[in-house]
Amino acid sequence: MQQQTVGKTDGSRLYSVVLFISRAMAVLACSILALMMLFVTADVAGRDFFNRPVRGTVEIVGLLLIVASTWGLGLCQVEKKHLRVTLLYDMFPRRVQRWLDIFAYGVCLVTAAIVSWQMLLLAIKYVWMPHGNTSEILGLPFVPFMIALAWGFGWFGVVLLMDIYMSLREVEKK
Repeated sequence: MQQQTVGKTDGSRLYSVVLFISRAMAVLACSILALMMLFVTADVAGRDFFNRPVRGTVEIVGLLLIVASTWGLGLCQVEKKHLRVTLLYDMFPRRVQRWLDIFAYGVCLVTAAIVSWQMLLLAIKYVWMPHGNTSEILGLPFVPFMIALAWGFGWFGVVLLMDIYMSLREVEKK
C-alpha cells in the first residue's frame, strides 16, 4: 500500500500551518489520554486498596474521551495514517485515484461538517436549558465538551478541505 504525499512535497505554507495545529491538537489529545489513564488507575487503586474509589471517574473519563478521540483526527488525516482498503484503488491510474480521493474527502467533509454543526447547535441549546445540561454525579457542564467535539470535527473538516485542494491541484498538473 502506497502512502500519499499530497501537500507534503510542495512545501506550502498552508500545509505547514495545518500540520502544526494538527500536531498541537494531537499532543493535547495524548495528554488527555494519559490523564484518563491516571483517573482510571487511581479509581481502581482506591477501590481495591482503600475501599474508596474516585467519585465520578466514569463521568470524567467519558467526557475527556470526547477530546481524546476527536482532536487527533486532523493529524491522522494530514499524515494519512488511517486505514485504507486499496484492493481496487491501486489498479486505477493516478488521475482516477485522485478523483476517488476527492470524492472520499468530500463525503468525509460533509459528515464532519454535519457533526460539528449539530454539536454547536446542541451546545447552544444546552446553554439555555435550566436543567439536564450537566453530568449526573459531579455536575460538570456538557457545553465545553460539545464545543470541543465540534472543534475536533471542524478541524478535521479544515484538513479535508486542504486535501481536496491539494488533490485538485495534482489533477490539474496532469
